[in-house]
Amino acid sequence: MVENSDLLGLYIVFILAALGSLFAIMTLNNAIRQVEMNENSKPASSLNIIYMGICATSVLYSFLLLLLSSDKEFNKDMLYWGVCLGVVFFFSSIVKGKICADGIKNSRDTTKVLIYAVFPEFVALLAFVSFFMYYLM
Repeated sequence: MVENSDLLGLYIVFILAALGSLFAIMTLNNAIRQVEMNENSKPASSLNIIYMGICATSVLYSFLLLLLSSDKEFNKDMLYWGVCLGVVFFFSSIVKGKICADGIKNSRDTTKVLIYAVFPEFVALLAFVSFFMYYLM
């Protein structure tokens, strides 16, 4: 059975990832509004949805972590892992949001923006996989 400190660690991951994604999406919305006001034209809406989806992947990782780990027995350091993973997901989302917002503002090539957004995504994915390597293997 999962103890309260283990659940607290899992909830911390989810909350920090959600806050980071929220800040990233707010940054993207501000960039979209600035472009619309300056140029009186709308950027491609499908690209905006893709960029927002990129910023929300950390929430997906934390939700998967919460679902897959809810019935596992953990050591006492789950609270530590929760804070570490939450901070990684939080800053990863914010950096991805800044990269995508810069791509929207400067009308950069979409492939460059996606390639630059892969690096913070890789850091979040590496933290996610390291958690499972530590606990579930």
